[in-house]
Amino acid sequence: YSYRSGYPFTPGFRDGVDANGDGSWSNDPAYVDDQIAGIGDVISAWPCLQDQVGRFVDRNSCRGPGIKRLDLRVVLGPFRLGYPVELVVDGLNLLDAEYAYVDRALYLVDPAASLSTDPATGTVTVPLVANPNFGKAIRRYGSGRALRFGIRVNYE
Repeated sequence: YSYRSGYPFTPGFRDGVDANGDGSWSNDPAYVDDQIAGIGDVISAWPCLQDQVGRFVDRNSCRGPGIKRLDLRVVLGPFRLGYPVELVVDGLNLLDAEYAYVDRALYLVDPAASLSTDPATGTVTVPLVANPNFGKAIRRYGSGRALRFGIRVNYE
């Protein structure tokens, strides 16, 4: 049995959103604003966000789900067939551990609201709502379960 913590990630926006206008669509850390609709539930569910309210998040401050794996080996024998022979059966990844790419978007653009622009400064305000799927798996990767059979012969 083995356990390891999940991969770290930075709460931000979905790929393709350049929230800070720096020309990169995949590296914008989020500002944790407790006034955004629905964000209270997300903050309370994720301890990594609780001490970051009112500021930009630290890079890699959250972690995805942990990965649990169970491998089992059974050895039968030795049997004497001229040479000592053992039958080996390995059960690999019996818990079917998966690696997940998580939804790191803390906010989504509110499709029901409109963008607003301050005519004096030219500042554009994008309406946001909390992402209810924050930290949940978008894509899963796994090797699946496997059984491996082998014969071990000990030449003396």
